[in-house]
Amino acid sequence: MKPMTMQELIEDYRISCNLLTERIESINKQLKMFVPPEKYSELSHRRRTLREERLEILHTIENLQEHCK
Repeated sequence: MKPMTMQELIEDYRISCNLLTERIESINKQLKMFVPPEKYSELSHRRRTLREERLEILHTIENLQEHCK
């Protein structure tokens, strides 16, 4: 397997970030419907975790872009 270039790595992170965004939006839609309290709590916790992961990826992308300049 060949080593990834910095731009390829950044693009992979962007794809992951977009997928996380889609998953977060899906959970948001579920939370707008009536769900039992325990399910709501579970979904809310999952959404928070995904948001944190997404922020980490965004920070990583930002740091990688700085190194590409």
